[in-house]
This record gives sequence, structure tokens and C-alpha cells, in this order.
Amino acid sequence: MSAQRRFPGMNDVANYPIPTKTRTGPVLWIRRLVVLRNFSPDEDQVIRDITLRPGLNILWAKSNMTPEEDQLFSDGLSGHAAGKTTFVRLVRYILGDPTFGNADQMQAIRRVFPNAWVLGDVVINQQNWIVCRPLRITTIDSFAFSNVSLDSIFTLDTSSRVEFSTYQDAVKDATLSQLEVRTLPISRKEIDWDHVLAWLSRDQECRLGHLLSWRAPRSDSPSLQIDVADRTALVRALLGFLDIGEQKVSTRHEKLKQEQKAARKNLPSLRYFVKQERENLEKILGQQLPALGAMFLPSVNQLITSLKAKKLESKKNAKYPSADAIAQLEGQWKAAIEKAASAEQQHKDTERQLTDASKELELADGKVTPERRSQILADLPLGRRFCNVPLREAQEHKCPLAAAHISDLAERRAANQEEADILALRKRISTLTDKLKSKHREVTQLKGQADALYAQLTKARTTLLDHAASVAKIQSEAEHQFTLAQRAFSAWESANQCEKRIKELSAEIETSREQLAGLRKIQTTNLKRFKEFFNHIVQALLGREVSTKMVLSGKGIELGIERHGDCSSVAIDTIKVIAFDLAALCASIEGVGSFPGMLIHDGPREADMAAGLYKRIFSYVRQLEAACEKQNNMNFQYIITTTEPPPDDLQCSPWLINPILDAAKAESRLLGVNL
Repeated sequence: MSAQRRFPGMNDVANYPIPTKTRTGPVLWIRRLVVLRNFSPDEDQVIRDITLRPGLNILWAKSNMTPEEDQLFSDGLSGHAAGKTTFVRLVRYILGDPTFGNADQMQAIRRVFPNAWVLGDVVINQQNWIVCRPLRITTIDSFAFSNVSLDSIFTLDTSSRVEFSTYQDAVKDATLSQLEVRTLPISRKEIDWDHVLAWLSRDQECRLGHLLSWRAPRSDSPSLQIDVADRTALVRALLGFLDIGEQKVSTRHEKLKQEQKAARKNLPSLRYFVKQERENLEKILGQQLPALGAMFLPSVNQLITSLKAKKLESKKNAKYPSADAIAQLEGQWKAAIEKAASAEQQHKDTERQLTDASKELELADGKVTPERRSQILADLPLGRRFCNVPLREAQEHKCPLAAAHISDLAERRAANQEEADILALRKRISTLTDKLKSKHREVTQLKGQADALYAQLTKARTTLLDHAASVAKIQSEAEHQFTLAQRAFSAWESANQCEKRIKELSAEIETSREQLAGLRKIQTTNLKRFKEFFNHIVQALLGREVSTKMVLSGKGIELGIERHGDCSSVAIDTIKVIAFDLAALCASIEGVGSFPGMLIHDGPREADMAAGLYKRIFSYVRQLEAACEKQNNMNFQYIITTTEPPPDDLQCSPWLINPILDAAKAESRLLGVNL
């Protein structure tokens, strides 16, 4: 082993992870990243070919500024905008991220390299996968090969390709299959590789400002859409100190709190509804009601029944016809109608007889013209030997007798009329005239009687219907009043049940809180070891004089660094996050939890972090390598990009990624051009 940078605590071997014997090499790591102008094996198509390894990998964007170059307006960009974040985004793209940069960055790359591809040589549980993804907008989907080398894929038939989703499933299975907890407690979403990838490859824009801040909106990275509680659960699940029992208690605890919140919100509405219903009912009944309780409905029912009985009793004294009386009136009215109809028919018969007699008298006088004579004969009945139908009408209906004997019949009728006693006819006419007048008076009188009876019948019916309606209204009002009482009582019961449930929930929540506290107080081997790693890393970076604290709860993970009181600054907050991530890496090395043993930090130095302190991060990871080398099992991969120079003894192969980037020269940028 080559000379290594050491500082106090580095010989404390017990605090370094011992590589697990159950796994040789990282669960997941990238061996090679190649960017091509076109999907072709030709050397001139290679934009950049980067080799990586298990262990520490440093991508350095070197600043060429010298102390003499601190003059205003001199070049100061050489270490920045060289492609560090683009490199990390391409690595993430190979690992399954849907994008390889923000919108502007992707557009710039596509403008310069319209047909570019990125290829990744990925090792998953010691199985080789070659991942091919286009950087252009194309209808050609990403694809992969398994168990082949990157240089050989251009000689393989397209049938050797597998769908990109098959590769994604392999990543997911390798990294998540051992998780005891697979569902997030709040959103109930299944833990996915995208969630894990977000943690192990934080956006550079997040600036390591918060432990659970992994994706920044301005990076155009896909949103995780899970809240802090779910991210906390995800971290704890991956680190192996969130078991199913705790998750169940935590899920139930959250549900109880949500139910209690809803009940407390609903209770005032129920109480107000009870008050309104009670006041409304008292206003309708005109009396104060008894207190709501077990006897409320019987008491109110008794009151309503009593009020109804009084109203019905008052209706009994009211005069209204009986059904029998109405039936009798209806019979009298129908009889009167029949009498009037009979009298009217007699009136019509008498009128017709009078008309016929008058025409016969006119014939007997002999003072009519032949035309008038024929007309009268046609209007008169033919006589006793024939029917009483007038001759004209018989002709219209084509009666054979009228057609065959019309002349003969007319002559005979005329002869008979000549012999008739004119005086007798006149006397008959006078009698019929008197009879007609009498019948007219009779019809008028009978119709008047029928109309009077109908008016009496209508009035009787209306009176009876009004009485029945008023009785029904009293009954309906009583039923409605009791319904209001039932609604008030039901709301009162609901309010009491709600209040009772709130108390029950308070007790259940307290029990649940105690259960959670008890579960979280149990220092499992995993959690205890993780805290040891975290404390060791912080002390390695800041000195043995500092102490650490770590508080886990359903709301988040609280980290603290103390030295004569709480230490707080932007740099200290960054150290907390870096130390926590490196502790997760240490746990993975020992086989504790399900963190995949791969970690990427994109330019983690904050502006107020001292250069010497920053370099200790590199040195600590180098010590992790040393611990793994002793067991001949380098089972992690740590990729870090930096503008600040790494320690001198790490500014070479195998730790330093080739090439060293420099934004001052186009060819020294990641993609070899100015975008």
C-alpha cells in the first residue's frame, strides 16, 4: 500500500468498517463511461472515454490560477463550468435517471452533438451490463446488453440487445430486494430505485444544505413527490434500522393523528347543528324541550302526541258532511239529471209534433204552391203504414219504398189532408203549444234542481276534503316535528361519539407514541454501529474534541455537532450531511442495511469550508480503501468531483479520473468543446 495521508484517529482500526464476507465488490458500480458523437466504434467518434474503479474516484476540474493571478479581470473560470456536474448527470443517466441535465444544458449538448450517445459499463452483483442511451431526441429507445464487454457490442447483432427496462429491473432487484420495508408510510408508495438514486447522487444545486434535500427544482431533475416523513423512512429502511413492526406502528400512528384531526374539526359543526335543530324545534312547538339524553325522544314524542291530540279534538267540533250524506246527495243529483233529461226529450218530441201538425194544417188550407206542397210532403212522415221518418230523409238514405212510391204516397197524403177536419188540427196545435210551454217550464225547473244539487254536492265534497286535509296536515306536522327531534338526537349522539372518539384517539395516540418511542429506544446493532461510523467520521474531519448526536423520529433525522456547545455554520451543516452519507457507505461496506455501496458527491465544498478540512474527506475515503484492501474486498465506489485540489498523494492514478478538466481550454472540458 502506498504512503497514505493520516491524521489523529486514523489508526483506530476498530472504527473502520470490516468488509462483509457475503459480498465481493460493490452491489452496483460503474466501470466505464463513454460519450460518442454517433453510435459507432470508430475512434474519431469518441468524445470522452472515462474509466472508473471500486473505491475512491476523483474528478478534478483543476484551477490554473496562481497567487500572482488574483488581479481583477484576469481569467478565473478554469476550475468552474468544466463539466463536473455534466459528468455526474451522465452517470445518473446511465443509472436510470430520465434526463442528463437541465433543459438548457441538454439543448446545448444536442445542438453541438446532434447524434450523440452515452455508453456505460455497469457492474451489478458482479454481472456486467452495457447500457446505451441516446443524448438526442429520437424514437430509438435506450437499450442494454448483459455479460458482454463494451468494445464488443458493435459487433453484436441487434437481437442481442435487451430492453432498457430489463436493465432497470436488474438494478432494482439488486439494490432493493433485501429491504425489509418496501412501502413508504405516508404516501403508501412502493420504495423505488429512483428514490435511492436521488439520495446517493444528490443534485449539486442542493449544496448539501440538508440531509433530506436531494433534488433541486432548478436542476430540472425528476421530482421525488415524497415528503420528509417518507424520505426519513426511506433512509432508515436503507440503513437497516426501520423494521416492519416500527413501520406498522408508525403508519398506524399517523392514521390515528389524521383521524383525530378530522374529528376535532368535525365536532364544532356537530355541536352547532344540535343547537340549531333544538332551537328550531322549540320554535315550532312553542315550548322549551327537555335536555338531550336517553329520555329526550320519548319526552318529545309524548309532547308532540299531546299537541296533535288537542288539534284533532278541535277538528271534531267542526261541521262537515259524512260520506253517507255525500253519497245520498250524489244519488239525488243523478236522479235529478235523469228527470231533466227525460223532460227535455219529451219537450223535443212535443216540439216535433207541433211542427208536423202546423205543416199538415198548411196543406189542408190548400193555399200553398206546388213547390211548397212538395217540400211539406217531403218533411212529413208517410203515415201509419210506414215509419215516422220524413220522406226527404228517407230519400237521402235511398229507402226503396220512398223511391218506388213517392208520388203515390204524396197524392194519398194530400187526399187524406183534404178530408181532414181543419178545426181538429187547429185544436191539436193549440194543445201541443200549451204542452210545449209546460214542458219548457218543467225542463228549466228540473235543470235548476239538478244544478242546485250539484252545487250542494261540490260544497259537501270540498268541505269533507278540507277536513281530511287539515287532519292529514296535523298528522304530517307531528311526524315532521318528531323527525326534527330524531335529527337533533342523532346529531347529539354523533357529537358525543365524536367527542368520545377524540378521547379514545388521544389515548391510542399516546400509546402509539410510547410504542414508537420504545421501538426507537432499542439500539439495534445496525443503528449503534451507524452512529459509531457517523461519530468517527465527524471526529476524523473536525477532531476528537467534538461530539455528535443523532435523533431519529417520524418527522426527520436531526444531526448535531457539539464542541463547548452546539456548532453551527454552512460548512458544519455540510460536514453533517457528508459524514452521514459516508457513514451509510461504511454500513454498506460491512453489509449492514441495503445502501447499495455507491455514493456520488458533486463538488461538496462550501465557500466557508477550510481547504485543509475539505481535503480530509478524500483522506478518510482513502482510509476506507485501506480497510477494504486488508480484506482484499473493495466493495464500495465513491465518486467525488472537485475544483479544490485533492491531497497531493491522491493527485494521481488510480484515484484521479483521467482527464483533469479545465474550463479555460475547450479541449479540456468534459465534452472537449465549448457548448
